[in-house]
Amino acid sequence: MGVRVRLRIRRGKREIESSALVNTGFEAEDPEILLPAKLAEELGLYPPGTGAIIQEYDVVGGVAILVKCSERIHVEVEAEDRRVAFIEAVPVVSAGESEA
Repeated sequence: MGVRVRLRIRRGKREIESSALVNTGFEAEDPEILLPAKLAEELGLYPPGTGAIIQEYDVVGGVAILVKCSERIHVEVEAEDRRVAFIEAVPVVSAGESEA
């Protein structure tokens, strides 16, 4: 069963509230957040800008080709009783995903 949380995602003066699936088993060396292309577009991250790289990621169904952005964004998790302070995360954009 999926566990979803509310997020506030900030890039510069743009801020978006969204939900995110959090118990996917995804691991990374640095904090990363997978963004659907539509959400990344609202933040001004898609289509990819200078410095973005195309990278292969191992996923349950095989390999996915995703866009790893060169800049970091700020992400805050909202729980029912508290908020976790904004952290910096690297946005990774997928045209095939529908939620963060």
